[in-house]
Amino acid sequence: MINVYQFNLPYEYTREELNMHRELTVYGSEYWNYDWFERFDKVAEVAATELEEVFMIMNRWSDADEAKVTRLERLHSLSVGDIVEKDGEYYMVGRTGWTLLASMEVAA
Repeated sequence: MINVYQFNLPYEYTREELNMHRELTVYGSEYWNYDWFERFDKVAEVAATELEEVFMIMNRWSDADEAKVTRLERLHSLSVGDIVEKDGEYYMVGRTGWTLLASMEVAA
């Protein structure tokens, strides 16, 4: 099971929240601030074993894909700035590939 975390911009947002949202969706981990994680919600659990599989499932949304997703909160398609947790490690979706957040090393 892989957990998915997303920051959903509130309907009434602050300038700080808007700037955070912009930096995440445009730059991904380039400007990541670990304090931001407290503003992320665990939005889904996905029955998958690989990061790329989660990305495909959460972007195709076929009936078969939907059956693999347990929705916990309001969510959107997996995109730049979103975080997934696999085996206790956290990865951020980047413009290309994944970034391991613990050490900020780019994962394949």
